[in-house]
Amino acid sequence: MQNRERVIDLRALLRCVLEKWRLILLAGLVICAVLAGKEGYAQYKLYQEGQQASTEQAPVVNEAGTKAAELKRINDVIENKNTYFVNSILGKIDPAKEGRATADLVVMTGADMTAEAAVQTPEAPAEGTEAAQETQTETAAGQETAAEAAQETQAAQPAENETDRRMRTTSLVNYYISCVNYRIDYTAVAKELGVDAVLIPELVSVTDSIKDDNMASITVIYPTEDGAEKIRDAILVQVSGLTVQAQEQYGRHTLQIVNEASAVVQDSSLYKWAYTRTSEITSLINNRKTLEKNLSSGVTAPSVAKISKRDAAMAAARQGVIGLAAGIIGAMIVIAFYLIAAGKVLSGRELNRHYGLRRIACVPGRKYGTLKGLDKLAASVDAGYYNHPKRSVCLQVADAGIRSLMRRDAQIALVSDLPTEYVEKLAAEMNKLGQGSGAIRYFAVPCVQQTPDSIEALDNCDAAVLVAKAESSTYKGTGDVLDAAGLLGREVIGSIVLM
Repeated sequence: MQNRERVIDLRALLRCVLEKWRLILLAGLVICAVLAGKEGYAQYKLYQEGQQASTEQAPVVNEAGTKAAELKRINDVIENKNTYFVNSILGKIDPAKEGRATADLVVMTGADMTAEAAVQTPEAPAEGTEAAQETQTETAAGQETAAEAAQETQAAQPAENETDRRMRTTSLVNYYISCVNYRIDYTAVAKELGVDAVLIPELVSVTDSIKDDNMASITVIYPTEDGAEKIRDAILVQVSGLTVQAQEQYGRHTLQIVNEASAVVQDSSLYKWAYTRTSEITSLINNRKTLEKNLSSGVTAPSVAKISKRDAAMAAARQGVIGLAAGIIGAMIVIAFYLIAAGKVLSGRELNRHYGLRRIACVPGRKYGTLKGLDKLAASVDAGYYNHPKRSVCLQVADAGIRSLMRRDAQIALVSDLPTEYVEKLAAEMNKLGQGSGAIRYFAVPCVQQTPDSIEALDNCDAAVLVAKAESSTYKGTGDVLDAAGLLGREVIGSIVLM
């Protein structure tokens, strides 16, 4: 009767593992060689570095003075960055309530343009302010001059092709972008807003349009919408006043200011700006602390560890021993896991206990009496279950045991999950031992791949004996064989297990 759960015989498992001692030792030697070689190479490099350091004269460097100068420079940078961060208008903008004002500069070129359309300017600031009056006067003068120049140029210039016109338009757009970035005077609007003029340029951004090659977009941000509008208007007035120079340099064109707008918006990029500034300051402060610690404790030049050849060899040998042990233990674990996972039969004792079978014979797989060394040690772990150290005697015991259980002239089927030729060879040996009148006859009956002939042969036999081989037979295959015998009502009277 088959037990529900398999109980692994640890002695049998140990014997099966130790029988693979050559493979285990090989795995240990491979790991030993790898680890010892790796450690030996590392120790050799350290030895070479120590030898080189002992023969070279290191230059004398005033490291303390260098560190002190670096510390002073870091202090100055921290102070400047902190001052900027505190005073910056960007830092005062609420990312959830950012004032923003925008406008687009459109440059128009073409031979069909009239002199009157050569220059267009945005609406001037509210009347009554000094800046507005000055700007209106300058713009009016610029318009008259540009108009006159355009009328003279219109007659003198020949018609330009489309390629030249596009190139001139691109140059004009870049010119006005450069004017916004570098030629705007923020003194008046900064005074009106009560801020420092040098802090305004970072609030202004101007980019050329991706969709239209004749347009640039201006964006101004400020803590309030009104402040952003004032800065944008100041930029537009001054850019319009620069068209006279643009006419002289690039020829006849029209500058149009369109899409003026303003609003209070949410700008999440300001969070990233604040995080970047604080991270820079924090990093500099950490560097300063490290330098101060080095200066206070006294800075020493790094030393190279010197080792002898003996030390290097000992270190490599230690790693080799560790690798040998790790390889042996690892290989034993892998082999044991494979035998268990594959469901291999480990010994006759374990098989008979699992299925509740009689031990007819437990036969040594090799010439047990001639084994030596580790082979002898491995085989002796579970040798107490053998009927006899000699194979022939074990088979004689098996024949005698079967004759005591069965009637004379009985026919016994040897069933197994082993290859048919292996079982046929065993049947021939058993038949040779039992020659004479009234001898029991043994037949090898294949049960793994059944045929009508094998079914008939098993049906013609009086009983069956299970044949298994340790580390070759499996519990799955053996179970199938027993099921096949039970299907025909043939009793399995016991087992012959070859170790």
